[in-house]
Amino acid sequence: RSSATRRTFNNYAEYALDYAKAGLYEEALRLLKRFESEQNNHAVNPLCYYYTGWLFMQLKDPASAKIYFDKGASAPADYCFPSKTEDVMILKAAIEVNPSDAKAYYYLGNYWYAHNNHTEAISCWEKSSHIDDQFPTVFRNLSLAYYNKLHDKSNSLAAMEKAFRLDPADARVLMELDQLYKQLNYCHWERLQALEFHAHLTEQSHDLYLERVTLYNQ
Repeated sequence: RSSATRRTFNNYAEYALDYAKAGLYEEALRLLKRFESEQNNHAVNPLCYYYTGWLFMQLKDPASAKIYFDKGASAPADYCFPSKTEDVMILKAAIEVNPSDAKAYYYLGNYWYAHNNHTEAISCWEKSSHIDDQFPTVFRNLSLAYYNKLHDKSNSLAAMEKAFRLDPADARVLMELDQLYKQLNYCHWERLQALEFHAHLTEQSHDLYLERVTLYNQ
């Protein structure tokens, strides 16, 4: 089966959903637990935990479901992008069990934004940020949505500046913050001062380095 699933969560999830639709919840659970065990200390996709929690709910085992929903909520959020309609159902089930799950709201926001439901995406990200105000990516996402979809420059700036304060080692966010300053007509000297203050990041990014050179010329 490993060759058939190629050891990617998406493929395991497809098989697990097929089992679940046939009422074979225990078989689906065994499949997902096999995926989890095969990760060899690599970070497990948080959706694996959410799927497992949802399957336990179908088996009328709320205690085990809560354990796995909590695992999903505390797992690293890197590279987790829900794409299936079933993901929405499962994440909403997790929120019903644990209304303080900021990550579940964040993942739902990612899903809705990718599917062009920007109002729902912003709502989910805002709920996530109210529950956990220390997660930089949700503020970065809100900033882009505020600016590009709501044309709300003030909230966009506040959100991006907070994202960078929370993770001042992220060169990508510094680049996006500088571009926002540019769009808001900040003077060249102010932008250059910001880049010079974070020169170690500027030198890590080709795009930031070019902006820095351009600002010196200007």
